[in-house]
Amino acid sequence: MRLLFPWRVWLWLGGAANIGGVLLFSQGLQSETLGAVQPGVLSVWGLLAIMLWGMAYLAASVSATPNRTLLGVFALEKLLYVGAWLSLVISLPDWLGLWASDPLATLFLAIYGLNDLLFAVVFALLAIKAQPPLTPHP
Repeated sequence: MRLLFPWRVWLWLGGAANIGGVLLFSQGLQSETLGAVQPGVLSVWGLLAIMLWGMAYLAASVSATPNRTLLGVFALEKLLYVGAWLSLVISLPDWLGLWASDPLATLFLAIYGLNDLLFAVVFALLAIKAQPPLTPHP
């Protein structure tokens, strides 16, 4: 399967989505809604961790070649967030009330798992397509 962009661009997009998305939807880490709704994942510390993952994607993009193992780790990390999002979608009783109090945070809560699913699939495909590292022969 051919991906729309080269591997580096996907890592840049993932980094930008993590860093920019968190800063935008949390209103510069000032919104209390995300942490109140999903404290184990979206507290300020959790949001900072998401931004650190974004920085890791950006750091990996400067490699000479894609790192198969690291891309696999990125895919697994994204799947953890998809699981957290599914748990939220199933258990959150009042989406409309949340929307009335904080539309930007509610929009983030509604879409972050879909974004993470996209990147989980892309990172997994990139890991599969990446050449295995050359092993020295004795």
